[in-house]
Amino acid sequence: MNPLDIILSSSLFLIMIGLGLSIKFDEFIKELKRPKELLFGVGLQLFLFPLITLIIVLLSPLNDLWKVGFIILAACPSGVLSNLLTAIFKGKTALSIEVTVVNSFISLISLSIYPAIAIKYFFGDCVEIALPLFQLISYLLLITILPAIIGAVIRHKNPELAKKIHKRVRQVGTFLFLVIVFIKFFIGGGNDPIPLNHIKSLTPWVILLNIVVMLIGYFLSRLLGWSKKASITFSSELGIQNTTFALIITETILKQHLFGAPALLYAITSLPVSWAVNYILTKYVK
Repeated sequence: MNPLDIILSSSLFLIMIGLGLSIKFDEFIKELKRPKELLFGVGLQLFLFPLITLIIVLLSPLNDLWKVGFIILAACPSGVLSNLLTAIFKGKTALSIEVTVVNSFISLISLSIYPAIAIKYFFGDCVEIALPLFQLISYLLLITILPAIIGAVIRHKNPELAKKIHKRVRQVGTFLFLVIVFIKFFIGGGNDPIPLNHIKSLTPWVILLNIVVMLIGYFLSRLLGWSKKASITFSSELGIQNTTFALIITETILKQHLFGAPALLYAITSLPVSWAVNYILTKYVK
């Protein structure tokens, strides 16, 4: 593992500790006792996002390496910035945090299944790309579930300490991640940076996926009777994927740099795009 991958993994570890520090056990247990919203939000991430992603990549002229990269991105639900986006647009922040937490556990399943199916579908038997499931699950447990539990225990045992360090821990983790994204995008960091013609080819499809999945998630939620606050929460969760997960899978575990291009571009574009979509939904849509 090269130094950049170590820093990338460390950034996710800190981000997940920060997520754990934000968990209020009483609110979490209360939500579990009326879990319809929580289950619906998780279901959107686990089934709707991958389905829409598959349809879009099948309709696109993108090469198979990038198509697999999109499926890996779809298997990495709920980045923690979705909680910030939900708060900005006055959604249900507690629900957003709970969906993100549960999705972190669910990703152990989605990342064990979707990438393997995509590699098999797009490459068949002509290319051998092994997905080491034991290594994958062990790695995700170590850098996602364990730190989230550590953060949650600190919050439960010492709420005052959790309040003091919560913001700083997430800021440091997010800063490290943004630095790595910058280096990988503009410099390459051990690989060649994404060529300009690749950026031009990928960016429209990355933005299209971001917009379509948020709009479908929002209007489906409203159609099924969820409140506007809940629907904005769901659209925020769909808009921000855990691109840190995706980059760790593609760069560190699979060691396939080109698979990571969609996730890298999504990391750069998704926050402004998601902000714009939510702004329109809150201001102009009932």
